Amino acid sequence: MPRHAHEIDALKTKLLEIQHIRDAAALLAWDQETQMPAGGGQARAGHLATLRTLAHDKFISADFEALLRRAMDDPATDPATDPTHHATEPDDDDAQALLRETWIDFTNARTLPSEFVNRLEHACSLARQV
Repeated sequence: MPRHAHEIDALKTKLLEIQHIRDAAALLAWDQETQMPAGGGQARAGHLATLRTLAHDKFISADFEALLRRAMDDPATDPATDPTHHATEPDDDDAQALLRETWIDFTNARTLPSEFVNRLEHACSLARQV
């Protein structure tokens, strides 16, 4: 078992939880575009904004960052910019890719304030209805 298998497993579990929230929002968005009754738009925009903001907040949280850094095994190293960084066994390409891509997504997501994400998702939902 790789040195950091437990941390990688914990990271995957947290990512799956966040993805479930995103999937629920996607299902509501699909319903909005195909079957939602007239007059439900404002409420649905609120639902979508809340779910997407919740997923965003979980993803950029200090707890998630700490978990990601533990999995990387080096709090000062950025796996997206340091090609020599090996958080797990060197031959564990899948874990390396997961950490690298998650770090990139995390870094990008944390530049967006939650209030902005909420307002954007609400506005996009209303716009799709028009």
